[in-house]
Formats: sequence, C-alpha cells, structure tokens
Amino acid sequence: MNLPAWLILNIFVALMTILLLPMAIHQSSKQALHGRPFLYLLITILCLIIFDSISRIEPTSELTFYFIRNANLCQFALDPVAYYFAMRYLGTWMADSWQESKAWNAFLLSFAIANFLFVLYSECFQMHWFYSYVGYEYVRGPYFILRSAILLSAFIISEIYVLFHIRKVYHQYRIPLILFPIVPLIGGLSQAFIYGLSSEYASMILSCYMLLLYVQLQDIDYDYLTNVVNRNRIDLEMEDRITRSESAKRPLFSVFSIDLDYFKSINDSLGHMMGDEALCDFTAILQKTFQKRDVIGRIGGDEFLVLTHITDPDELAFLRRKLDSHLSNFNEHTTKPYKLYASVGIATYDPTAGYTPEEFRQLLDHLLYDEKEAHHASIHAEDVF
Repeated sequence: MNLPAWLILNIFVALMTILLLPMAIHQSSKQALHGRPFLYLLITILCLIIFDSISRIEPTSELTFYFIRNANLCQFALDPVAYYFAMRYLGTWMADSWQESKAWNAFLLSFAIANFLFVLYSECFQMHWFYSYVGYEYVRGPYFILRSAILLSAFIISEIYVLFHIRKVYHQYRIPLILFPIVPLIGGLSQAFIYGLSSEYASMILSCYMLLLYVQLQDIDYDYLTNVVNRNRIDLEMEDRITRSESAKRPLFSVFSIDLDYFKSINDSLGHMMGDEALCDFTAILQKTFQKRDVIGRIGGDEFLVLTHITDPDELAFLRRKLDSHLSNFNEHTTKPYKLYASVGIATYDPTAGYTPEEFRQLLDHLLYDEKEAHHASIHAEDVF
C-alpha cells in the first residue's frame, strides 16, 4: 500500500516531536522561564499534527466525515496557539522587564483568541470564511489566504522584534534565535500557496531542533549539583547587563552576593554528601525568594550570585528580609542535622561609575566580606548544628 506523501511527512514530524518531548520536559524543570514555553510549543505542534492528519483522511462515511470536519475546525481554531508559544519563547530572551514580557504575551494571546472566535463564528453560522466542504471535498474559503497572511505576519513581526532586541541576548544564542522565526515563515508560505503541501509544522519542528541543540541544551552553563547557572554563565550575564545599563545610561540590575555560612563545618562534620544536600536546600530557598526572571548562579563552593532586574533600594531590602524569613522558616521546621545561615552583599550597578565586570565583582566581594564579618559576630559554627 502506497502511503500519501503528507501522511509520511506528518508521521515523521510527529515522531521527531515525540523524541524531543523528554528532553524538553527535562529542560523545563531546569529552566522554567525558557523551558516551559518551549515544552508547550512542542505539545501544541503534536496536537496540531494529529488534527491535520485526521482532516486529510479521505471520508468514507458520515461518521468519518464528522471526525474530519471537527479535526479541521480544531486545527484552524488552535493553529495560532503554536505561534503564541513560539513567540512567547522568543520573548523570554528579549524582554527587558517583566512588564515588557507581559505586554508581549498579552498581544500574542489576544491574537490567538481573536482567531479562535472568528473561526468558531464562521463554523457555527456557516459563513465559510476560511474553508468549506462541497460534499466531502475540502475547499478553501475567501479569507483563507488573508488569515494565513495574518498568521505568518506574526513571524515577520517576531523577526523584527528579535533583530531590534538581539543585543540583549548572549552572543552564542543570537544566530539560532534570529533563524527561529524565518524557517517556519518559509514553511508556512509554502503551505499557504502550494495547495496540498504539508510543511508548516515540519518547519516549526526543524526550528525547535535547532533551538534545542544550540540554545536549550547548553548544559555547560549549568552547575551539575544545583542546576542553577555556573560562574561562566553568570559572568556572561553580568557583562551583558553592564553593557545594556551603559547603553541605557541608567541602572538596570542589582546583584546579591551570597555566602552560605559555615558550609565547611557542615562538610567536615557531616560529610560531603550532607554538604551537597545543604547546597541543594539553600538553592531551593534562593529559588523561592527570587523571581523566575532573576538569574541565580553558583560561582564556586558555597558562593552564589543572584542578578535581579530590581534596582529600588526598598524592594532590594524587602528581598533580603524575604531571604532571611525563608532561612528562618527552614531552620525552624527542618529535620536535617544542619541549619542554614547566609551572609549577603547587595549592589546596584551604576553605569556612571564605569566599573568593569571584574571591578564590580570586587566591589561585591568587599560588601560580602563586610557583611560576613558582622554576621559571624552573632552566628557561630556550632549554631549550624
């Protein structure tokens, strides 16, 4: 039996998507900000491939035609959801602030909702705007090309958005992120203007593989124990934010330099396995304290840096109190044979000061040293047990 070309392509793309899912699930647990939109994009594409495959089946009865028609409706109604998650993923790399990210997401979501309502209205009231059936035969509607052009314009807008904000992205990620909207745009244009071609979702999955290989799976930037970023990545992040602050001529970020007090005592008294557990517990507290958009990094041993977009002194002081509160709560309720205390130095990068990344790190080290001296006057090694 000869299978149609579209079915072979859809099966191949579906298998490629399924192969990507376990890696994407793993990455979403490590990098929630970037990983979750990427995971949701894959799930959406897989669902759309299933709907597309069902809608292309040759009807043999009223029952099969019922499933075909509803699969086509689902595909048309939900198609922009894939675009939404693809563009939302790009937004996580580009947005300067949480507010900008929310505005971008709201624009994309309103686009997807508007499509859903138009498609549903057209189907419910038999308007046949986007497609219709003559007997069992599928026919494109008068506004099919217009809808396709609007959908594809989302990729064009996203490409402009990426190019406009590309300097905010680490150098090694720029080319994959620039190419990400272009490949689906070519695939979507081909499918819109070549009747019967099924290239839209294949091009999306090709872009997803490119992102996974060159962006998502850059585990060399992550600490093997705590799954937060390592010193190499935190240095790149800091250099990038210093450059952006100098371009904006205003403070855009602050840094928490944090040291886990008496970690050596935990290691020496309880062993390295318990020391590793203490580091993981401390990392979980940091993740609970700071926002998902903040970058938490372990730069070695018991030392951590957190880069946050917050620059207001009162908000920074609140974050410090929040961290102390989480540590106190852990110490009060833990059944572990250790307690956790931390010394913290906080500095906001001022572009008018002209610090290099290394000089700014030296300032943070000095602030942390002063804090540690004061903190160790009230907390002693025996207090951690």
